[in-house]
Amino acid sequence: MIRQELGRGEVIQKQGKAVRLLGDLDPRGKMARVLVEVIDPLDLGRAEAERRPLLLGSYVDVVLRGAVADRVAVVSREAIREGDQVYLMDADDRLVIQPVDIAWRGRDEVYVASGLVGGERVVTSRVPAPVVGMLLRAIDESPIEIPTAAVEAPR
Repeated sequence: MIRQELGRGEVIQKQGKAVRLLGDLDPRGKMARVLVEVIDPLDLGRAEAERRPLLLGSYVDVVLRGAVADRVAVVSREAIREGDQVYLMDADDRLVIQPVDIAWRGRDEVYVASGLVGGERVVTSRVPAPVVGMLLRAIDESPIEIPTAAVEAPR
């Protein structure tokens, strides 16, 4: 769905679909760019007096409906280390470096498709010189949860 707020509570809404992911990033926000095809952007399907067209170059909000992700773990962005790895604290409070497969990256959280199981303790704080097996000290004991049912990916 494409929404454009005109002010004074007036909103234009149109239907559309994501056509493709563009190959470049927005230079200011480093966000991915998506090409969206808007169905009837000029509102030609309505009577002329009722038309509310989207103008070329207008800024709009786009809501994309995503696929359903099956059994993913949601972790904070800080938990993902270089090379798509996660630091874990084992039962003996020792460091384990675990490679993971990322299903989706959001602004604040990352959906991990594989590499984690429920109940693991993820290290989110900075570890200056990480060495597998080094002793760690827990600050917050919040193990990750992996849902038994599918969850809907962010929109």
